[in-house]
Amino acid sequence: MDVGFLAGLAVAAVAAITDLKWGIVPNRLTYPAIVAGAIYAAVIDPSHLGYALLDAGVAFGVTLVLNVLGVLGGGDVKLLPSLTLFLHRGDRITTGIDVLFNSILLYAPFALLYLTVRTALDRGRSFLKELCLNTTILVLAGLIAGGVATILGTVISSVVGILLILAVWKVARSYESKLKIVLPALVVPAVLLNLRASPIAVLWEVGIAVALSTAFTTYRWAGKERNVEELREGEIPLEIVVRTEEGTERVGRLKGALLVATGRAEPVVVPSGDGFTEEELEKLKRLGIDRIRVGHTTPFAPAIAAGYVVTYMLQGSPLSWLWG
Repeated sequence: MDVGFLAGLAVAAVAAITDLKWGIVPNRLTYPAIVAGAIYAAVIDPSHLGYALLDAGVAFGVTLVLNVLGVLGGGDVKLLPSLTLFLHRGDRITTGIDVLFNSILLYAPFALLYLTVRTALDRGRSFLKELCLNTTILVLAGLIAGGVATILGTVISSVVGILLILAVWKVARSYESKLKIVLPALVVPAVLLNLRASPIAVLWEVGIAVALSTAFTTYRWAGKERNVEELREGEIPLEIVVRTEEGTERVGRLKGALLVATGRAEPVVVPSGDGFTEEELEKLKRLGIDRIRVGHTTPFAPAIAAGYVVTYMLQGSPLSWLWG
C-alpha cells in the first residue's frame, strides 16, 4: 500500500482521537506533519512539487475562510494541507478540495450521531422521551404522506406529501395530551396507504423521518441560551451576530455563514470554531446582546480522517467528477 497514504492516515487518526478526546488538533502534530508531507512530496515526485505545494495552499486558503466564518477550528485548517501533501499526485491542485468535500459529506451523519449521543448523556430521559415521541409522529406522518403521494402519482405529489406531513405533525402536536388516541389513529392510515408500497420505499420514508426527527430534537436540546455575563472564553456559540438590512441580529452559525458568504449580511461577532475570545464577549456586551445560544462543539477531525480515506479509495470526490 502507498507509504504516503499510510503516513497521512496515521496523522489523520491521531488528529481524530485528540479532537474527540480534548476538542483540539495540536500544533505539535500538524506542523511536523506539514513539513513531513512536503519532504515526502519532494522525494516521491520532485517534478510536481510545485503542484503539491499549490494544492496544499488551496486547501489551506479554503479552510482558513471557513475558520474566519466560524465553521472550522484552527487545528482543522492546519491538518488538511498536511494530508493533501501526502495524498497529492501529478499536476492536480484539487486533492485538498476533494478531501474537504468528502469530509463535509461525511460530517453530517457523524455530527448528528455525536450530538445525539452527547445530548442523551447530558439531558437523560426527558430528551429521549421527546426524541421517541417526535420520531413516532414523523414516521407515521411520512408514511401517510408517502402513501398519498404514491396514489396521486403526479408531479405535485411531493408538494402534497410535504404539506400533509406538516399538517399531520401540527395536529398530532396540538393534541399531545391525547396521544394515546392520536397515535393509534395515525397508525391505521399509515398501514392502509402502504399495503402495496415497495418495502424499499417504506424503508426510505422511515429512514428520512428518523433522521429529520433526530436532527430537529437534538438541535432543540443540544444548546442552551445563556446570559452573556456568564460566558467564558472558549465556549462554543451556536449563534453568531450579523448586520443585515433589518439591523443587528442573532442567527444560527450555518445560516450566518451563508448570509455572510453571499453578501447579504456583514459579520459583527463571528467566533472561530475554537469558541469565543474575551474581546468578542466584550463586544457582545457593548452591542447590548444579553443572551446567546451556546452548546457543544462537534469535532471535525474525525470527518477529515474519513474524507481522507474515501478520497484515496475513490481517487477524488463527487465534486471532482463534476469538474471532469
